[in-house]
Amino acid sequence: MKLFFISILFGIIPYFNQQDKIHVSCEDISIKCTQIKEGNYFINSQNEFEDQLQIKSTHPICVNYELPKIDFDKYSLLGFVASTGGCEEPTIKYFVTNNNLLNISEFNIEINEIGECLRNNIVTVWCLVPKINNEVKFNVNYIYTK
Repeated sequence: MKLFFISILFGIIPYFNQQDKIHVSCEDISIKCTQIKEGNYFINSQNEFEDQLQIKSTHPICVNYELPKIDFDKYSLLGFVASTGGCEEPTIKYFVTNNNLLNISEFNIEINEIGECLRNNIVTVWCLVPKINNEVKFNVNYIYTK
């Protein structure tokens, strides 16, 4: 009897976890001229934004460039910067989910490399989402495919 109850319980947990994931609107944000390092970014305040995204490029188009204005009382900025191979720019798909039951937000990214070339393609994704509480666990899940 106990074994049956445990197997039902473990069978139900993944079902609830999937059901509790809610897709969150994600607005693409173009950020240029920063020379930011590869990594995952969860930016929740103006101070973090200015500290991590400083204009460093001396390229002529960056002379008068200003970072986009973001209202961090209403929004959080999610970022992903990486490099990948391929003969062309990769195709990128991404979406954000929240699981309020488990208190987790996930930034899901799929990068499809095109061809077998070794050239270095920089992948940069910036996504503006409704404000995420700092207490929420934040995960970035990424998959490279060819």
